[in-house]
Amino acid sequence: MCFNYNALQEHIEKIEESFDFVSISSIGKSWCKRNVYSLSIGEGESSVLFLSDFSDTAGITSEILLTFFERLCIAYKNDLKISAVKIRSILRDQKIVIVPITNPDGLEISYSNGENALCYKGLVQRAADNNFTKWISNARGVEIDKNFPYRFSDAQSTVIKPYAFGYKGPSEASEPETKAIVSVCKDIRPKYAITLSCSGEYISCQCSKCASDCAMMTQVFKSVSGLPIKRIKPCEAYGSFGGWFAKSFSAPSFCFSVSKRSVADLKSIYDKYEELLLLSSIM
Repeated sequence: MCFNYNALQEHIEKIEESFDFVSISSIGKSWCKRNVYSLSIGEGESSVLFLSDFSDTAGITSEILLTFFERLCIAYKNDLKISAVKIRSILRDQKIVIVPITNPDGLEISYSNGENALCYKGLVQRAADNNFTKWISNARGVEIDKNFPYRFSDAQSTVIKPYAFGYKGPSEASEPETKAIVSVCKDIRPKYAITLSCSGEYISCQCSKCASDCAMMTQVFKSVSGLPIKRIKPCEAYGSFGGWFAKSFSAPSFCFSVSKRSVADLKSIYDKYEELLLLSSIM
């Protein structure tokens, strides 16, 4: 069974009860009034931001990020190491922030075949044509990772109305989920951001004025993970989080993409990526 919003809330409640040093907040609400949560650990002023895949309506990347965050919490609380790295030492100077679900309504729509779209149920059913197997949009039928305020008007799409995927929205940053991510980035100003995707195995990086740093870090991540590097065409960045973040903060925006397999494979997927996630937290 796919991960859903209720499972997210239960996981967050468990973390909150077990680790009093974790900061948990809602950075915004979706159209259906579901929280977009952020969780942070660490004492440093500099931060690294991890985001789940905007298009992952199976919750695979959400579960991987929550597993990673909980592993950090356990190691921090008990003064343990992960992959020979002493976590307490790292988190004295660094803060790690995760947004475990960036599209809560999309997750619930996919999970329930549209039933949990609340007042947007009719719109969602029309937009999906009652086929939810390809649904990656939010409750208004907008694909969030096409809605960011970076060359939005230049982003080309054949989809001009709410749909299961591909509709960039009526205007840039029109969606509350987009606004929530923009807000948290402006608040914490991370030194770089990492989106965990599930669209095939690769690493990609978008950058603006930091091309040499971006290239160096990407090569390090490649050497650790064995993943190939995917080049992002400029037009592919229009309206995307990666394009907006790189331009707005002159900082790298990485994407680590995992194989899109079933949630039953979660442990094997997580085990493969833990070292990469840890390395990206401390560079």
